[in-house]
Amino acid sequence: MRNKLIVFSFCLLFAFAFSGCAAKTVTSENKTKEEYAKEIIELTDVNKLLDQVMVQMKQMQDQVRAQAGIPADQSEKAREFQDKVQALIADVFNFEKIEPEFIELFTSVYTLDELKAISEFYQTPAGKSMIAKQPLVLQKSMQIAQDKVKILIPELQKLVQEMKQK
Repeated sequence: MRNKLIVFSFCLLFAFAFSGCAAKTVTSENKTKEEYAKEIIELTDVNKLLDQVMVQMKQMQDQVRAQAGIPADQSEKAREFQDKVQALIADVFNFEKIEPEFIELFTSVYTLDELKAISEFYQTPAGKSMIAKQPLVLQKSMQIAQDKVKILIPELQKLVQEMKQK
């Protein structure tokens, strides 16, 4: 009887130990979609990208203001207006406010398996390289867009003139 009690106790102890290990494995291996989405957002430095976009938008606004030929007596008012617009944009794109929307976006578009694979990719050397080079890609993409808009302006002006003549 004593041997059976020892064997039973040992089996019970083993079962508890094993179930504790298994529970930890399940928890760490089976993240939720939200956890993977948040991890991807952190890995890709979305908050830093938003900051860089804000800086580039301010630079674009400065260029537009400089090219607009604003009279000197109106320049300060234009700068104040631009600062107010920039503050509004910064508030709307505040990372703490927008992060839940990004998490919702990722979880609504990607499956759990896709989120896991994306997260794993961003932790590889190629994924890390992609993240590191993303600001440069963004900067060059914005330059391409600006160049295309410059090409469009004369064509749009021509279309407007044609419409006025009709």
